[in-house]
Amino acid sequence: MTDYTRNALLRDRFGEPLTRVEQIVEARLIEGRTSKEIADERNVSMNTIKVQRAGVFEKRGVHSVVELIHALFKLERKCS
Repeated sequence: MTDYTRNALLRDRFGEPLTRVEQIVEARLIEGRTSKEIADERNVSMNTIKVQRAGVFEKRGVHSVVELIHALFKLERKCS
């Protein structure tokens, strides 16, 4: 699946697109990184990551990293 197709499906499923920074945070969360690890990597405060993580969760309609991974996995399976 191309990035364009994936992004179109994500917009259809979840509505408002993530910002570039939220996309980075989402990718790191999916990789299994903690908020502290992401903050250290991006050289920002934990509070900044908490806000960006909350934005990801809100836009994806989930409440946890597990729900996020599950929702994205379901979407990927649906498209294959």
